[in-house]
Amino acid sequence: MFLDGPHILQPADLVFGNSLESLEETGVAATDPEVAPRGWGFKATPEDPEPGLVEALEVIKDALSKDTYVVRA
Repeated sequence: MFLDGPHILQPADLVFGNSLESLEETGVAATDPEVAPRGWGFKATPEDPEPGLVEALEVIKDALSKDTYVVRA
């Protein structure tokens, strides 16, 4: 099973040593939800130490509840 993160990321969420302009030039700021970069959360702040976590866990819970899984030892 592969799940996409529930949050559509913006270029500012993806800047790790790259300039914002270079990310926008490569199309990272896509507006089409099918190709837009996705993530499971956002950078923590003192006001919100777990931004996006609740929504991410709901996506995982919903996906896992749709099927039956067998664990074999």
